[in-house]
Amino acid sequence: MKLAVNLGDGDESDITPHALPAPPPVVGAASPPVPIQRELWPLFVLVAVVLLALEGVFYWRRQTGGGCGCRR
Repeated sequence: MKLAVNLGDGDESDITPHALPAPPPVVGAASPPVPIQRELWPLFVLVAVVLLALEGVFYWRRQTGGGCGCRR
């Protein structure tokens, strides 16, 4: 078995097994609320679709002369 060790530091080179550290004590108090982070990409997609539709309406109005197709 090959094992990498740091020969410059004796503590890091010590590969003997050690006991695990003790877990932190459990506190009975309630933890503070965690803020929920939401992704913004659906909002950006919605804005892009609305802008694309608006651009399509302006293009259509320019091609048809700005009228609705009805004559007075």
